Amino acid sequence: MSNFIHPPLLWGLLAVGIPIVIHLITVVRRNRVQWAAMEFLLESQRRHRSWILLKELLLLLLRMAAIALLVLMFAEPIVKSAWQGLWGEEPLHHVILLDDSFSMTAETETGTAFEAARRVLRQIVQDARENEGLQWWSVIPFSEAEQLASGEEPRFARMPLDGSWQIRLEEVLESLSATELAVGPVPALRLARQWHENSPSERRAVYLLSDFRTREWENPEESRGLLDQMDTDTTRLYLVQCAESKLPNLAVTRLQPVSGLRVSGVPLFMEAAVRNFGELPATNITLRLSEDGQPAIAAQFDEIPPGEEVVRRFQVNLNEPGGHRLQAELPHDALPLDNRRYAVVEAEAESRALILASDLAAIDSQFLELVFAPGGNVRTGITARVAPLDSLRNTARIAAEVIYLIDPRPLEEAELAALEAFVSAGGGLVIFLGERTQPDWTTAALYANGDGLFPLPLERPTELLVDRLEQVPDVEPEDHPLFQSFAATQGTLWQDVRVERYFPTEAGWQPASEQGTRVVARLRNGAPFIVEKTYGAGRVATMLSTLGPDWHNWPRANPGFVVFMLELHAYLASANEAPRELQVGQPLTIPLDAIDHEPRVRFVTPETDALTGITIEAETADESLPATLPDTFRSGFYQALRFQKDGTQAPESWAANVLPAEGDPRLLSTADLASRLSGIEVEILRASQSQSLKRDIAGTNLKLTLLIVVLALLLGEQLLSYAASYHVSRKEVLAPA
Repeated sequence: MSNFIHPPLLWGLLAVGIPIVIHLITVVRRNRVQWAAMEFLLESQRRHRSWILLKELLLLLLRMAAIALLVLMFAEPIVKSAWQGLWGEEPLHHVILLDDSFSMTAETETGTAFEAARRVLRQIVQDARENEGLQWWSVIPFSEAEQLASGEEPRFARMPLDGSWQIRLEEVLESLSATELAVGPVPALRLARQWHENSPSERRAVYLLSDFRTREWENPEESRGLLDQMDTDTTRLYLVQCAESKLPNLAVTRLQPVSGLRVSGVPLFMEAAVRNFGELPATNITLRLSEDGQPAIAAQFDEIPPGEEVVRRFQVNLNEPGGHRLQAELPHDALPLDNRRYAVVEAEAESRALILASDLAAIDSQFLELVFAPGGNVRTGITARVAPLDSLRNTARIAAEVIYLIDPRPLEEAELAALEAFVSAGGGLVIFLGERTQPDWTTAALYANGDGLFPLPLERPTELLVDRLEQVPDVEPEDHPLFQSFAATQGTLWQDVRVERYFPTEAGWQPASEQGTRVVARLRNGAPFIVEKTYGAGRVATMLSTLGPDWHNWPRANPGFVVFMLELHAYLASANEAPRELQVGQPLTIPLDAIDHEPRVRFVTPETDALTGITIEAETADESLPATLPDTFRSGFYQALRFQKDGTQAPESWAANVLPAEGDPRLLSTADLASRLSGIEVEILRASQSQSLKRDIAGTNLKLTLLIVVLALLLGEQLLSYAASYHVSRKEVLAPA
């Protein structure tokens, strides 16, 4: 009916015979002495012999019982369910919280951490079955707890340990597998806490099976709070660490375009980043790249220091318009899921620029047109159209991704409204100032106290004074994405640039981050030279000087000006591009137009193809018609096919990637974990020590009860010893002889 935590200590029960041995030794060592006065004492002893023997026997039994109970207390006996039922206690509910995040797939010589967790789960259920009485068991994977709506029950909840327990156990183990999600313990702990609140009197053992990564348990405020709320007399808490040690791991943390136009036939710069989560340097690492399933140039990493991230930049050629699938992959290591990263880049046939000038014959607009279309075999991917400024009145003619205003006159109300609507919808706008610029009108109408298109208030144009002693360039760039593509040549980019005139801003003006204003480049006197502002879904960039060579020599002094203008166009044209990347587990929502599209979308996942894909019906929500795929539980490429009402299909591709931070293999030791949970009665052990859980499954630990009984026996033994012995009273001691 019971078992023990430390059965070998039961050999200590042999010590029960020690009082008997001591008594026998004492009897043997007695010497008989003939003494006449003793006859009176012996007669008295014969009269009280039975009572004396009874007290001595009781004293001997008390001492033997105290020794026996001390041994049992150290062996920690566990009372099984049948005894608990006699005491009117509730059946025991085993709640197993199982970490199935992808960090649990880390490979070791003995298998993965998730396999170790499955073995612990099996042992918990098997050991529980050895007990008598009614018991329940529930399994809550972290990923399932995160997906459950309020009030929903997990799949494996409150299963009885009846005659079919073994079949049910195998079904559960067969259905459990590690996911590619980065989920923490909080949702599962919340569900266990909710059960605790709904049934506070239910006897419960909660087992948290995880690898206990530093990322989640370094500062576990919420997890600690939930465990603390369940730390009651009716609930026992156990944390089982299923990962034995930290493993070296490399992860691809980023794969994305960084600069250049996303136009077919034009090279595009991409960046790939690899982080070394290990404690030793990683050397001679090859990152294999592919485009649309075909091998591309590989990126080589000579050395990646421990704990650091190294970035490589490379070019891809998107030869055809449409979505292109890019993949980067590292060699196999202990955690293979984060060795791959995916990206989708949508290439357009061309990018359109609309150049608006007050004077079409001015050299400024002609020069800009030449930048975009240099002729010969050079293709920039930009198609430029020059038009008069008053063409803004016809909004139907604004067919461009970026508009360039060259030395604009004051705009009419309709022209300004059209320009604001264009930028707010995601378009890009570049403003070059000049002789026609009126600072007062620009400040009042375009700046509009920070609410308009223009990023800052203007003053009258002034000259940049020459200081022959100051050996610094006239223009100094800020830390901005526009300069990333030629970061190594920025010194020569500005070296020969000379600025003569510019428009200053009001004294004391500072860019307002809440208005999306940012200085891109400054003059050597600290005045802004190029300024950017976010407006709606679009961006505005302003050069506080002319485009042509009237006020500065940048276009003629350095060919880097052409590169900068191409980068500026790409930067502004991509402002409204929706990212085609999501994290594994995030829902994929495709918006539909009720006029052009059928109210359904067919999704092709990494596990399906066009024939076995999933069709999702759209649901009306807030005047939109979205179709949502809730389950993106695998990394890779997803495709959404929208059905046009004319019978055609509009496919779009998306990339789903794992969370790189989940690949950090740092683990908290059991001692560190215990210190972060100090004050909570929780036992922490490793999966290799899970045999110790059997004591908790069996029932109630009687250690404290036995300690109380032992103390009572020792107190009774002292009282009985005093009563059985002879004591001279104080009066007898003080009486005269």
